[in-house]
Amino acid sequence: MINFKWENHNFYTIKDLLDERDVIQIKKDVVRECLNNYIEGYPKFQSYPDLHTKYKTTSWKNLISKVTENVNKIKQCKLIKCWANYINDKSDYALHEHPTDFSCVYYLDNVAPQYGTYFIKDGKEIIILGYTNSLQIFDSKLRHELVFPPKEVLSKTPRLSIAFDFKLDL
Repeated sequence: MINFKWENHNFYTIKDLLDERDVIQIKKDVVRECLNNYIEGYPKFQSYPDLHTKYKTTSWKNLISKVTENVNKIKQCKLIKCWANYINDKSDYALHEHPTDFSCVYYLDNVAPQYGTYFIKDGKEIIILGYTNSLQIFDSKLRHELVFPPKEVLSKTPRLSIAFDFKLDL
């Protein structure tokens, strides 16, 4: 686990989280979920936040288990929400934060690591690299958004990620 501190917040990155078989299966599920289940009022091509309860295959169990295990190495937490994002040239997302304790982004398929996650605090900015098949763990209350690849890239290769929200298990 790679970790560092920025503006008094800890960041963690875990590379090579899943084996290729799991990545392939989850990718199929995420594409189907995001393209077929548009939610009014949410960013385009984002799934419902219940993937951790909806999918019970071995691949999903492996993902949920590894994400939860890594978050619990930091603090004992409970998984609250899990959703997927299919980012293409028609997607639109904005700066936001979550009302939980820890958030995670699993980069299922990312054309290049520089299209990771952008954070801003007190006018200071940082981008955390997002490697395909890697996990980022960070403080949910930090304002953040995804870093969009150029539209010409997204028209050929979507950016696929899965987000997780955790609450401290008190």
